[in-house]
Amino acid sequence: AVPMCAGAVAAEADRLWGRQLEAESSMLRAGYTGKVVDAKASKPEDKEAIMCEVWQAGAEDKVDHAVQVLLDAGISSGAWQVAVARAGVLRQVTCWKLSTSLVIWALWLWISIFKFYEYLLGSLDLNPQVSCSGFRR
Repeated sequence: AVPMCAGAVAAEADRLWGRQLEAESSMLRAGYTGKVVDAKASKPEDKEAIMCEVWQAGAEDKVDHAVQVLLDAGISSGAWQVAVARAGVLRQVTCWKLSTSLVIWALWLWISIFKFYEYLLGSLDLNPQVSCSGFRR
């Protein structure tokens, strides 16, 4: 009963974390066109400085790709960009489920306890064979 209750609590935590991720993703994607040139900034001079640097480096496509990697995977780095180029889109790669982890842990524990119990029963002679003379065989 305890693992079931813990699993239910963990599943609720997973659900709440999932909702938070969806909200954050929606905020990131709001007004996003997929192009750095269309990006908005709270200070126009910041956007101008960033865009100047991007254009001078000739990296507009790389920046667009990096932002898309960030949105698809939840993180962005050079290593992740190489991984995406080699493997394809890695959606929500940073997410894990507490409920799944808890259920697997509980199952592992239950199997371990069961196997230990089975070992104890096998090592104990609960049904000794007694001969007519009273000696064990």
